[in-house]
Amino acid sequence: MMIADLLVFFITLAILIKSSDYFIDYVKKIAEILNISDFIIGFTLVAVGTSLPELVSSIGASYYKSSGLIMGNIVGSNIANIGIILAVAALISIIPNIKKRIFNKEGLLLVGVSALFLLLASDRNISRTEGIVLIIIFIIYSAYILELSLFKKLYSAIPFMLDIVKNTKQKQKSKKSITLNKENVMNLIKYAFMIIVSCAAMVFSVEYLI
Repeated sequence: MMIADLLVFFITLAILIKSSDYFIDYVKKIAEILNISDFIIGFTLVAVGTSLPELVSSIGASYYKSSGLIMGNIVGSNIANIGIILAVAALISIIPNIKKRIFNKEGLLLVGVSALFLLLASDRNISRTEGIVLIIIFIIYSAYILELSLFKKLYSAIPFMLDIVKNTKQKQKSKKSITLNKENVMNLIKYAFMIIVSCAAMVFSVEYLI
């Protein structure tokens, strides 16, 4: 029985990780078609991509009332990021010239959020209100990183809006541009479908993983 449980665990874990990879890949392809800037792609995909398996598994653990899995997942992943990933990167190549801004602001914010986590968990309970507070902190930090220009970048990154305006002035277009537009639309539909499939695979896998 234990062997069967381990087999299911590793298979569902592999499905979760792979479906998360597919999710990120197809989101990136959609972003490229919509001509969204590399900075926004990097910020959002790195943030989501590295945390998506943890997010899905934590949501599943919360649904099944497994608080120990949630806390172990969050604390363990952060310790691994600093104790393993940062350490291995430093062993391979020294990390020189760390910007003073990163040390003073992002470094202190990291310490502050960690201290806030300890404070919120000191009563051995994290409420919905405290969860909302943490989400608000994340949103404020994201806006700070993007320098409050996210909406401007997204608006300017969608060429289809400009194409609609141009169509009113220019009725005829080359066959090549029409073909490309149709191809982009078909690709968007295909990538959106694959995103839905990958999300379904994550939901399916995390249920058996937990």
